[in-house]
Amino acid sequence: MEKIVPHVAQAVGRITDRAQLANHVERLAQSNRDLENFAAVVAHDLSAPVRRIGSYLQLLQRETGELPPKARGYAQTIASQVNHLSELLKDTLAYAHVTASTDTRQAVDLNELVSETVGPMASELREIGATIEIGDLPVVEVEASLIRQVVQNLVDNAIKYRDLDRSLRVVVDAEFHEYFVDEHRSWWKIRCSDNGIGIDPERADEVFKMFSRPEILDERPGIGVGLAFVKRVIERHRGAVGVEPGLDGGTCICFLLPGITAPDVV
Repeated sequence: MEKIVPHVAQAVGRITDRAQLANHVERLAQSNRDLENFAAVVAHDLSAPVRRIGSYLQLLQRETGELPPKARGYAQTIASQVNHLSELLKDTLAYAHVTASTDTRQAVDLNELVSETVGPMASELREIGATIEIGDLPVVEVEASLIRQVVQNLVDNAIKYRDLDRSLRVVVDAEFHEYFVDEHRSWWKIRCSDNGIGIDPERADEVFKMFSRPEILDERPGIGVGLAFVKRVIERHRGAVGVEPGLDGGTCICFLLPGITAPDVV
């Protein structure tokens, strides 16, 4: 009996440790949910006052008529900052609402999804002399609306951070990847490469953080949420995202997406 007691005590200790660990994980998950909900509520509740500021600014400009040059400059600055804050709140709300439940995933042909996403951007791309090449892309099992937004963000980034001394070129392609999060599922590495100004390799990890923007690009549009959104979406699909050298010194954002579940092998 005395020999059994220590083993029983160890077993009870392991059970207690597991229970404590499970409790800690649940509390951490709840904290994350609370934080996401808080960010969503704040972004939503601030959106209406920001819109009203913009509306009243327009009314004020109509009532006062032609403003002196200095006052007109002040009004333009206010309008610009209102637009910036509005975009910030919109992107923060989208980031907080990212979910990728397996219940709503479906088989999606990436060729069709990418083509449908960049189609409405055709006039803007023609205007700046940009071209987009779409390679042979796979069928993946994803939340289509989220991946569509990922593609939109990546193309938007390529446009914002293009090299103004040459025509923008964007290439979207894919290759099979042995990324065994799930051995019964194929995985694909998707690449979105451009020939823009590129990303400093020392800052490659920073670009996926919220509100991260290179100091030298302060004069260009954007608030630094796009790639953070991309990372969040890909990780919700149990994938990974990273930065590689792009075309002619540009940037390549690459990420892993799950393919179709492999059939059971008897």
